[in-house]
Amino acid sequence: MTGVILFSDVRSFTTLSEANTPVAISQMLNQHLRSMVEAINSNGGRVDQFIGDAVVAFFPGEGASSCTKSVKAAVAMMQQHRRLNDERQQRGMFTYNIGIGLAYGTVIAGALNSGNRSEFTIIGRARSTAEQLEAQSKTGRHTAIIISDSLFAMLPDWHQHFCPHENESHEILDLKAFT
Repeated sequence: MTGVILFSDVRSFTTLSEANTPVAISQMLNQHLRSMVEAINSNGGRVDQFIGDAVVAFFPGEGASSCTKSVKAAVAMMQQHRRLNDERQQRGMFTYNIGIGLAYGTVIAGALNSGNRSEFTIIGRARSTAEQLEAQSKTGRHTAIIISDSLFAMLPDWHQHFCPHENESHEILDLKAFT
């Protein structure tokens, strides 16, 4: 299968968990995941799995369509995240940051079995790359969303997706410097 893998993670989740009550963390995480899933689903993606505070999603399809949908979902996720943080700040609650990595490529979907347990998931280089890109999203000033070269090549009008407003900034990083 070909498409885009989106990997999103709450930054410094362990630190947040240590500094706040389990109830506060659970409420934040449930609200966060609901908002992220909504942004993914409304842009044609499918959530593959939650890994603690992380979300893995898949946007199936070859070509620019799945790439455009995934970028729109990532931007919508960041907008939802900002809205949630604004609401939390107004209520005097802790805020948090997220990062998102996106990678276009071929993946394998299927069940992984260990005898007693079976889980349907998506594996492959694009998934690994998306996870690595999300980890790199901490390196710059404006790098909440990082996309792979293969995804970037499919988006000739990338600036329309990443810079919908004049006052929003972006930066392009050469990730080869980080590997």
